[in-house]
This record gives sequence, structure tokens and C-alpha cells, in this order.
Amino acid sequence: MKYIHIEIVDAEPTTASHSTEKITEGDEGMLVTSKSGYKHFVPKKVFERRYLPIIPNPKLTKSDVSVSQDMVDRFISDIDPTTLRGKTTLVRCRLVNGFEINETSTCVDKANYDQSVGCSVCMERIGNKIWDYLGFLLATAVHGFERPMMSSKISETEK
Repeated sequence: MKYIHIEIVDAEPTTASHSTEKITEGDEGMLVTSKSGYKHFVPKKVFERRYLPIIPNPKLTKSDVSVSQDMVDRFISDIDPTTLRGKTTLVRCRLVNGFEINETSTCVDKANYDQSVGCSVCMERIGNKIWDYLGFLLATAVHGFERPMMSSKISETEK
């Protein structure tokens, strides 16, 4: 069986202190510490692919565990706008994890079409989705999977 593991960890730059099959002593990487206190070395390239930095939202002062605009912006890998039929903007946005979000914006009259306006509308919608997705990811990292997976029946207290 396969599992998805998501948690918030602390990490600090370090070098490997011993060699293994995949790690050579002196390799650059991160010393990762989980909530349980478990520590392990993660090579730099692996760390960069597997760990998302939490960049605090400067507008929030009570917690450093939040989604920020910087996190949303950094989660975008590639933006590909296209004009369809002279009045519709389609924006395909690829995220750093390979997931893609597509949004469209259409004007009523071709004479008023401006791709940059269409892109702005689409990117605002895409940004809102990324906020939601990162919020979901962060909530999972903070709280884990505290409840059993929902069954097909809703419990009496949730009706």
C-alpha cells in the first residue's frame, strides 16, 4: 500500500557526516527535524524537490503558519496564454508540482478584446485556486489526518 506523508518540519543547512549508498560524506543538504523529533539528512536536490518553504504572510502577525502571496507566486512554474476566436483568453498555468490550472475569460465584443485584460482576469482566478490548494496542503501539514476518512454516510452530528 502507498501513502502520502505531509507534515511541517524544521530544516537547516548542513553537510553529510557519513557516507551511504546514495550519500557521500560532505554532500550539501538539509538536516530535517520532524514534530516527533526524528532527524535525518536530506540531500539538497532532493530537499528542493520535496519540501515547500512556508513564507510567512506579512499581513498576519499571530502565526507564521499561513499562506502568503509570495508562496502563491512561487508555486507557478509556467504561464501560457492563448487567444481563441479573437475574443477569448485561455490561460494554462503549470504549477511547480506539474499540476495544471486552466482559466478562460471572454469579452462580449471582439472590438473590445485585449489579451492582457483577459490574462489578468484569468490569473486572478488561478491565484485564488492556488491559495485554496496551498491552504488545504498547509492545513493537512498542521493537523495531519486527525479524522478517519469519511464513509459514505454522514454522521448524525454533521447533518
